Amino acid sequence: MIFSHLNSQKLSTYSLNQIPSIPIQIKNILEQSKHEDTLLSDWVGCFSLKIIDFSDQIWFLDIRYAFGSAVFRQHLIDFFDFNPIHNPDKDHSFAKKKQKLILYICADDLEFPNLYTGFDFTKLPHSEEKYFTTNIWHPIPEHYLPASNYQKVYRGLVPKRFLSSDLANFFHSFSNTNLISKSENLSTIQSPLSTSKESNRYNDNDAFQYTLPRSTCRKAEGGKRLLLNDSNLTKTNLTVITVVFNNIDFIEQTIQSVINQQGNELEYILIDGGSTDGTVELIQKYNDHLTYWISEPDHGISHAFNKALLLSKNSWLNFMNSGDYFIRFDILSLLENHPEQNILTGFCQSDGFSLPAKVLANHFGVASKAKLSHQASFAKKNIFTTYGFFDECYNSRMDYHFWMRVLPYEKFYFIKQYIAYYQKIGESNKNLVRMYKEELIINSEFLPTIYFLKRLFIIIGSFLYKLLISRYR
Repeated sequence: MIFSHLNSQKLSTYSLNQIPSIPIQIKNILEQSKHEDTLLSDWVGCFSLKIIDFSDQIWFLDIRYAFGSAVFRQHLIDFFDFNPIHNPDKDHSFAKKKQKLILYICADDLEFPNLYTGFDFTKLPHSEEKYFTTNIWHPIPEHYLPASNYQKVYRGLVPKRFLSSDLANFFHSFSNTNLISKSENLSTIQSPLSTSKESNRYNDNDAFQYTLPRSTCRKAEGGKRLLLNDSNLTKTNLTVITVVFNNIDFIEQTIQSVINQQGNELEYILIDGGSTDGTVELIQKYNDHLTYWISEPDHGISHAFNKALLLSKNSWLNFMNSGDYFIRFDILSLLENHPEQNILTGFCQSDGFSLPAKVLANHFGVASKAKLSHQASFAKKNIFTTYGFFDECYNSRMDYHFWMRVLPYEKFYFIKQYIAYYQKIGESNKNLVRMYKEELIINSEFLPTIYFLKRLFIIIGSFLYKLLISRYR
């Protein structure tokens, strides 16, 4: 949809090439259109361009206005434009990817957070002095792009004073008629959602641990629970749990996908297993956005999950492991639409495939139903209080074991949409032998002999296939 008021005033390639430090030189503007709306906050879209550079490469340029500092904690997720509709016929691994530039025009006095270092393009000293934005561009590293429609993304922040005169005039003409009302409506970091269905609210007075008991092995802890009294904490409709150990390269994108969710009825609990690679220091950067976090040695993922469950309120629960992330920012709204359900699940996208591979139904066999993706699943806490926490005998397939216990008795509601992205860097992918061994033990416990033998042949075949693929890549 082309802006009607832009038809009489077009941007020129000259004015765009005058943008400080822009990483490409623009040869021609092919299209100029309205910027799509977003659920992310502290910025609004101005317009989008389809351009071609002098090497005849096609780029998509989004021009936005940043009026708040939340943009500094969105740099690993603000390029998502993933289509949430599940299409089983689409092969994502061969989908043609695009190249993108994101330009934030910002106020000259927008404060640059001391702890925001972005990537290798700049290192800001840690001090109490306030820093303000300068014209800056940086690439989003490739390993942050798997769920994106883009193969290359550059992100820029340019204060208004650095714009060329004709681009500044163009921007002011647009902003006078479009940005004032929008920025007023989106001026909060997280816009609250109204909850009309009281049945979807939970009693925050239900039993939960405020913090974990002190331990001599504890490296650090933090979060809002250490800063506020319980009476000042927000009502909780969703608790997201992340466990991590030595994953500094991927944990930040996970955190950003959670703390930027629309709405203010979300709590975020993060359990670190005593990382030594800088993960703890990165977590500390987001201390004010985390409900509670802790760093201390534990006995594996199941143990870490269970510690977090003790801390969770009586709300919806989601387990988003380090490196995985939400690819949509309306999760609270999604849950609000299904207050009568106890288990809600959908698709989780990965590199070229979906988890699960097809829509699951309650009449399926329990082994098929138990293939739910925990990243894209939400269960109310009463499910855990009824059927028990995760079995700490399992380090890879604890979620499969949990669903095998629960799903013979509980129904789920399946949403035919993508909810999260799963990166193949977790414990299950690091130790395939243990993963398949645990699955066989679980199947022997819950499945009749004939179905167990069938699953045994499938698992052996799958293991051999993955072994051959990994050896000849």
